[in-house]
Amino acid sequence: MKSRTQKNLLVMHQGALGDLVVTFPALLELKRRYGRIDIICQNKLGKLVSYLNIAEKSFPIESSWFTTLFTDEIDKRMHHLLQTYHFIVLFSFSEHLHKTITNFCGQTVYRISPRPKPGIRIHVRDHVRSSMVEHGLLPRFHRPIESTPILKPSGNPTDAAPDPLKVFIHPGSGSSLKNWRLENFEEVYEILESEGLKPEFVLGAAEQSLKKDLLSSKRTVHIVSDLVNLADLLKSGGGFIGNDSGVAHLASFLGLSTVAVFGPSDPVRWRPVGRAVETVQADLECSPCFETNRGNCKEAICLNRVSPQKVIKTFRKIYRH
Repeated sequence: MKSRTQKNLLVMHQGALGDLVVTFPALLELKRRYGRIDIICQNKLGKLVSYLNIAEKSFPIESSWFTTLFTDEIDKRMHHLLQTYHFIVLFSFSEHLHKTITNFCGQTVYRISPRPKPGIRIHVRDHVRSSMVEHGLLPRFHRPIESTPILKPSGNPTDAAPDPLKVFIHPGSGSSLKNWRLENFEEVYEILESEGLKPEFVLGAAEQSLKKDLLSSKRTVHIVSDLVNLADLLKSGGGFIGNDSGVAHLASFLGLSTVAVFGPSDPVRWRPVGRAVETVQADLECSPCFETNRGNCKEAICLNRVSPQKVIKTFRKIYRH
């Protein structure tokens, strides 16, 4: 395949944290192959992508000039931006958006579905890369990308060497249907602490319902709304335990020993990827169902049948300090 090195390319991604993190290995390959990539995505994600040295520049997808792509009159700033790149990689389900951008800017636009169709049991990371191979963007065979990125200096004077005894516990996710019970995570916290480790809870700004119970205890709780600060926090520790969530994907990408509790979602498609990662899920015929069945059960039997002891046993298997 002809080399396309030293060409600027623009990535456009409309997804949330987990959807974007699973593309990082492929994006790093693109960067290594072509020399530079910029990205249009959610503003908070763009700051993280820049911090992780994946993209040089990021542009907020929330901006008014981006939303004009869905109207009859596209902003001139958008036109100027698109024409500064050799080609564009669009992560979108929308063929209409693909046609609009292609007709508007005249550049080559490669559209990639953000994930395989529901029910197709292939990891999203592999789906993304194989789609890029089909478009001729990447070679079929490749050198593995180092999973732990080289981060830009945060400028945080409190930065210190990672403490391998520190294990972060994140009891939230993008959907309450995927959340293991808080009392289970609390039991995991107690077991880790009794074994001489340093468990610490991590909550995002959206996880208001969990804050009251945890903050009333004597446990260490971090409330983090900025993703760069979250990355800084995660890289200060050695382990992570959480649900199927974007934060779990970020933790594993940063190289932490990671255990993710799966319930209705499919670990074959969505398991975090990293140097030491395991998933825990009950063996039920009805699971996974999250993407294929709109009538997910309210009782979350699949999650309820996962015990704290099983999660701890799985964590011990991969954790090294």
